[in-house]
Amino acid sequence: METPAANTPNFDSQKLSNDVLEDIGHSAERYRKIAVPPILVVDDEPVVLALLGEQLKSIGRSHVVASSPEIACNHLENSETPFSCVISDFSMTGMNGLELLKQAKSLQPDAHRILISGLADLEMAVNAINSGILFRFMLKPTRIDELTRIVKDAEEAYIRKIKERIINDDVRRLAVSLKEANVRLEKNIQQVIDLSREVTRIFSPFLHEINEVTCELVDKFCKFKRFSPDQERILRLSAQFHNLGLLRIPRPMIKKLFFRPAELTSEERSWICQHPERGGEMISFVGDIHEVSKIVRTHRERWDGSGYPDGLSAHLIPPLAQYVALASFFAENRFYGRQVVDSVLREEGKAFGPEVIEVFKRVDAANELPAKIRESEPMDCTSGMVLARDVFDVTGMRILSAGRVLNTSDLRYLRERADEGSLAHSLAVKVPTGPAVPERK
Repeated sequence: METPAANTPNFDSQKLSNDVLEDIGHSAERYRKIAVPPILVVDDEPVVLALLGEQLKSIGRSHVVASSPEIACNHLENSETPFSCVISDFSMTGMNGLELLKQAKSLQPDAHRILISGLADLEMAVNAINSGILFRFMLKPTRIDELTRIVKDAEEAYIRKIKERIINDDVRRLAVSLKEANVRLEKNIQQVIDLSREVTRIFSPFLHEINEVTCELVDKFCKFKRFSPDQERILRLSAQFHNLGLLRIPRPMIKKLFFRPAELTSEERSWICQHPERGGEMISFVGDIHEVSKIVRTHRERWDGSGYPDGLSAHLIPPLAQYVALASFFAENRFYGRQVVDSVLREEGKAFGPEVIEVFKRVDAANELPAKIRESEPMDCTSGMVLARDVFDVTGMRILSAGRVLNTSDLRYLRERADEGSLAHSLAVKVPTGPAVPERK
């Protein structure tokens, strides 16, 4: 890497990292508290417009009415607040509803578009939905139950889109900060680690937890294997950054990878297999420890040569990459308790060489393997389990904090909230691996 010129302006790297982390913290807050904007309703028949307005009011939806396509376009172009969706009649004077919704897509692409029309226009509506112009189509006369369902779907889709934008902005911000770090943050690696951890946590809490378990096991390897100080530093940094390339893969694909891998298409698998290369490229700024980039690139290689991206085998794989590979395999493995240990040991000679397996056995024999994180429903949890993640209700209010040891009262409360449908998500609990079984002599 080239050394920056002596006259390079002074740069406060601490301030850069703090500013970016603060911005991401604000993003996390916005992520949890996204307000749903009003609905724009358009019809040039006053009676129908009033009826739609009353229906929306009866289901508690804020809305703005427009009695003509021209007024609607003015709202779309000049309104200070966006719209979550636009509901329009098809037959109107001057401009039909489909033409209006095409303009709405251009003016406010986040707003989901709903067309109301008669049965005769059904084929036209289906074609418009397939081409991405419409979100949904409703037949006249509108029914309150159908309107409620479609509006709810549109609002949920709007929130998902905004959340994805917040996450993508954070990932882009991380990429920018990493590029700037190319010449300015070489002595501030810890700040970049903190930044990548925070972005990963917002992008996917489950991926963040996998990374934390991976890093914890790598720390144990460093305790039970004599590495040089430089090797320890490189190994720990590689564990922190090993899944960075997954941040450039769509979140739905990440969920399928960890929870429903059988549903991945061949194209999706091919894309996922590129993440070690992408991760290696994203951290290639680390000039004095360029080995980190190489380890990130090769941590998915397997001892028998069946890994990716380069199909390396045995001693062609950087030795430290094998330790990151095993720690990652342990963290991502679908097994828990002693079963996960057995699954690792079965991979000797396949995914891992004998040296890294031997160090893993030492950690296990000392009963120092880290606890793993499991997604569980309240009914499947027992007293004594430890929460790995904060628990929120559907309003975004935190009801239990990470680190809490669940007791009988907690479980009763959580099960009641789950039965009501007021929990925002399943629970993430820590599952200990359990003590090693002594070998028989």
